[in-house]
Amino acid sequence: SDLGFRAWLEQARRQLPPAHAQLAALVAGDGEERRRVAATWAAVESYVEDYATPLVNIAQISPDAARSSVAGR
Repeated sequence: SDLGFRAWLEQARRQLPPAHAQLAALVAGDGEERRRVAATWAAVESYVEDYATPLVNIAQISPDAARSSVAGR
């Protein structure tokens, strides 16, 4: 159900910052790995803010629109 997906997404959002912090701590001594973690974190944040969140908001208003191919662009 849509409610189940929203709950799952919110749980995942809450888990991201601690996971990022843990990974960043693991690579703190390696500059190249720190840059990779930073780039990956930026991509994750962008996906959540620029795609997942708006798509969930659209789905709340119009599930059909959220399922359309246009919503994924």
